[in-house]
Amino acid sequence: MISSKSFKYQTRSSTPEPISRSACPSTSPSRPPDNIPAILSGANASFTNEILLVRSDASPDDLTVALHDASYIATVLAPGEAEPNTWTSFAWVRDVSGSTSTSTIYVDGIVRDVRTNSFDGALSIGLDGLYLGNDQDVLADAFTPANQFHGVMDNAYFYNRPLSEIEIRNLHGIPAPSALLAGLGLFGALAARRHRKT
Repeated sequence: MISSKSFKYQTRSSTPEPISRSACPSTSPSRPPDNIPAILSGANASFTNEILLVRSDASPDDLTVALHDASYIATVLAPGEAEPNTWTSFAWVRDVSGSTSTSTIYVDGIVRDVRTNSFDGALSIGLDGLYLGNDQDVLADAFTPANQFHGVMDNAYFYNRPLSEIEIRNLHGIPAPSALLAGLGLFGALAARRHRKT
């Protein structure tokens, strides 16, 4: 069961700007306004949105987490948190207790929203059902350009237990990748980071 996720990401702007670590991505003027770019999509044979994290271009100040196709948790970002070419640390923690689950959304290490819902079951991701940067409309298939995330991701972590607020803040303190690693793209950055640890 996945209980905690943490991502650091940025979107690309149509105009190159210096990259600095802070704030949150915004919509790109080169994309149509009805896009719903997905940062994370987890599906199984029954549910295409077992876990879905999206940034809606229609409501660019919203980060939305969908669970089990029905439970939606949205947090509104503050002004200045939606700047292109800046790094954002996002974490979602789900803690199941009794017949409810509590979801906590962190942006840049700070609690932004806490929601309780009645879906207390384990989240189940099917084989080939976890994708970063796009939404699958059926398990491992039916990707559309409108759902493609335009940006860079680094430091994606998944845990099988809920993380504490202190642990989330510590993850947020991990420095953003250098320009070289950002230029390598997600695969290159992950490979380079893995190589450094060995």
